[in-house]
Amino acid sequence: MDPSERKLVEQAREFSQDFDQLVFQAIDLDSMRPQSESKPMLNQFLNQNKVSVKSLRDFKKTARELIEKCRIKSNIHPLLADHTFREAERFLEIIDLFEASMQKK
Repeated sequence: MDPSERKLVEQAREFSQDFDQLVFQAIDLDSMRPQSESKPMLNQFLNQNKVSVKSLRDFKKTARELIEKCRIKSNIHPLLADHTFREAERFLEIIDLFEASMQKK
């Protein structure tokens, strides 16, 4: 985002902080193995990730649409905006696959 798009830049910073916290939680879970490998703990962590990624995906979708319609100032190409949106979509698919594999066990 262009720095003059202050509201969007602030939202992006909030997402960054949210995902930093998720990384710290993942590190904590890893350090608590094998106790942290219980289904309830992993489900809670996956749910937190899913909520955060869905919010991020929606933000990226909105940003992509605004960039494509030239309604915001942006330093990135519309194809890059689309790519980052699709990355978020793919990560949600990976979470779903992991949840499905946990249900089988």
